[in-house]
Amino acid sequence: MYLTTDADQIDKVVLQLINTKPELVMLKQARIMSIFNDKPSVKEDNVNISAVAKIKALGEVDKIISEYKYDFVLEIAKDAWDVSDPILREAMIYHALLHPRYDSEKQKWSLAPHEFEGFHLEEQAQYSTWQVMLSDLLIRSLNKPKIKNEATHGL
Repeated sequence: MYLTTDADQIDKVVLQLINTKPELVMLKQARIMSIFNDKPSVKEDNVNISAVAKIKALGEVDKIISEYKYDFVLEIAKDAWDVSDPILREAMIYHALLHPRYDSEKQKWSLAPHEFEGFHLEEQAQYSTWQVMLSDLLIRSLNKPKIKNEATHGL
C-alpha cells in the first residue's frame, strides 16, 4: 500500500537537488513521480536502508502509474521520513537520485547499480554518515517506550 499524502514535500527536495547539484542536472529531463510507502524500514532492530529511499524504472511499476508517462518513481519510506531532519531527508533522496542515467545514443533512461564508479564517493562527499544516523534514529524511534494515554477527569 502506498501513501501519497504530502508527497509534494519530496518533490520540493528533488527539485532543489536537481537544480543545485551538477551531478544531477541531467535529471531535469526526467519525469519523476514521488510517493511515500508505508512499509516499515526497521525489522527486529535491523534497518533496511535500501527500502528507505529507492527509485524504480517505469517498467517495474504497476499499470496505473505507467499511464502517466513517468520515467521513474521515487519511493520514500514514511517511517524514515518522519524521524529525519531536513539534511537526512535530502541525503536519502540524493542517494536515490544518483541511480538514474541517460543514454543519449539510445535515448533511454536506466538505473545504475551501487557498484558503478563514483557512486559512493559522490554520496560520501555530500552527506558522509547519513545511513548510520538514520539507522540509529529509526531503531530508537521503534524502541521508544509506549506511553499510555490515560485521560483524567476532574471530580
